[in-house]
Amino acid sequence: HLQVEITNACNLRCATCHRNLIYPKPAMMSYETFKKIFDEVKPEKINVSGLGEPFLHPEVFKIIKYAKQSGAVVNCATNFTRVRDRIDELIDSGIDQLKVSIDAANRETFYKIREQDNFDMVVASIKELNEKKKECRLKKPDLRFNYALQRENIDELLDTIKLAHSLNIKAMYIQYLEYIDREDRKKRLVADLAPEKIKSVL
Repeated sequence: HLQVEITNACNLRCATCHRNLIYPKPAMMSYETFKKIFDEVKPEKINVSGLGEPFLHPEVFKIIKYAKQSGAVVNCATNFTRVRDRIDELIDSGIDQLKVSIDAANRETFYKIREQDNFDMVVASIKELNEKKKECRLKKPDLRFNYALQRENIDELLDTIKLAHSLNIKAMYIQYLEYIDREDRKKRLVADLAPEKIKSVL
């Protein structure tokens, strides 16, 4: 398994992310560099994302197709805000799994965490993808929710699972927040959130 961050750029500024601290100047990996790395390793599985948003990369579909045509299973994490009007390209790329970072069950909480009003668009894009898959009788790409557990969304965990179910999403990865370089945000993100509370909700 190989993970390659094809871009460290992102269009969101999520409270939980420390990308801007690590990458003060966003960059894109060239298609040729990706091919070189892929051909050297020849992975069976590849994740083409990291802290950046992969669908900001101008050649993301070309990259996914190259990996697929070379026999790899391909996945990525995404905030799913940059695929609107590109669902056909997404399906055509052959990508196997999309891990959609959602972190909320409604617009209000989504905005508090993301500081962007994209919730309805993300849900609409998932519905459009599901319709296209059904229309084309396809099972891929498989969808998963990623959920960074924090003070703002811990009481919405069950509602987000219900949302996932309504969108035919069969898995959700719950991520506990760990702090190494984000101590200044700790009060905002966890405050008095106790382990007992987390256990109770789970």
